[in-house]
Amino acid sequence: MDKCRIFMTNLQKLMQHDMRSTTEFAAALGIPRTTIQSIRKRENLSLYTAIQISEGLQIPLDVLVYDKDFPEKFDLTLYLLKGTALYRNLPEEKQELVIYHIDQLLEVLMK
Repeated sequence: MDKCRIFMTNLQKLMQHDMRSTTEFAAALGIPRTTIQSIRKRENLSLYTAIQISEGLQIPLDVLVYDKDFPEKFDLTLYLLKGTALYRNLPEEKQELVIYHIDQLLEVLMK
């Protein structure tokens, strides 16, 4: 997979999560909507624009360009954050039960 495709795949994942229109997403990054459309069409992307997107998203440029596993990592992070929020709302005895089951799962995975 070439670097431009990885960049666009990662950007698409972030846009899906953001749930804003392309116009709103682009505006939040300080770039024109047409720039996002050009990236989607695999047209030229300047280094300046890539850096601007990276800074706007607060994600290192090398992650956006090289990390082809970013979409899966992003999903996993969201699941962990949701799980943490659910865990915090449990009564203490249920929290202990969750910890017990996680420990058991880790034992199985480490064998």
